[in-house]
Amino acid sequence: MPSWLKRILGEPLHHFLLLGVGIFALYSWLGGDDGAVGEKRIVVSAADVSQLAELWAKRWGRPPTPEELRGLVDGRVREEVLYREALSLGLDRNDTIVRRRLAQKMEFLFQDLGDLEEPDAAVLEAYLAEHPDRFREPARLSLSHVYVSRDRRGETAEADAQRILAELRAAAPDGDPAGYGDPFPRASRYDDLGVDRIARLYGTPFAEGAAALAPGAWQGPLESGYGLHLVFVHARSEPRLPKLAEVEQEVRSEWRAARRREVNEAIFTRLLAGYEVVVETPEPPQGAAGPADEQTPP
Repeated sequence: MPSWLKRILGEPLHHFLLLGVGIFALYSWLGGDDGAVGEKRIVVSAADVSQLAELWAKRWGRPPTPEELRGLVDGRVREEVLYREALSLGLDRNDTIVRRRLAQKMEFLFQDLGDLEEPDAAVLEAYLAEHPDRFREPARLSLSHVYVSRDRRGETAEADAQRILAELRAAAPDGDPAGYGDPFPRASRYDDLGVDRIARLYGTPFAEGAAALAPGAWQGPLESGYGLHLVFVHARSEPRLPKLAEVEQEVRSEWRAARRREVNEAIFTRLLAGYEVVVETPEPPQGAAGPADEQTPP
């Protein structure tokens, strides 16, 4: 054995160096590298364990036992191992569900960026002024009505409604509907009700017709899904744009939603600029006749 080799083997430090080289060579032969060390390391943090325990407690109404918590941790580790191995096999590629989920998570990240900005009163005032139709309060009505049933009266319903209308104008000029018309399952009077609410109760044509009536007289009939109605409008308030203090929460929510959309589109446009998008025209199905193949009938 050469003297230099004896000298190297005689030094303890060299023993450790040679051992390290051997271990590294063995690890490389087994297919490992520095990047893979990190990839093969799974850490279930204390925060992860706490989250698992909290989710269990919310579902079952009690904290998990030590055995149950160990099972939850084992399940998380199993999921992580299978997830990483699936990625290494490329199982995430060409999977529509995976792609949609990842795209959705990217959009969630964009939305988080949009939520970082908090609007002040001036911004909200400007947004309210720019979008008045979203926050404008509809006209409000106080009205009474008398119901005339088409089902009960059949072909005479229209004529009966006109007759009852004349009676109401003569006997109840103050708008009291008591004792007239047919039984009705809903109220006969409404006070300070928004036209939008009236539309939900009786339909849009009825609500729009009632909003167009002048207060202080019996008028109609107006049609609803129930039948015919003779209507007395007691009071009417015009549509109005509320002050910010009255609708600040709604304006803030609308502004945030709009801001998220703006940030989402801005980031996506910037990302898209880094790609070349090619959309190929698919071949027509085999056997399908194209324009040149169409036969002209004799």
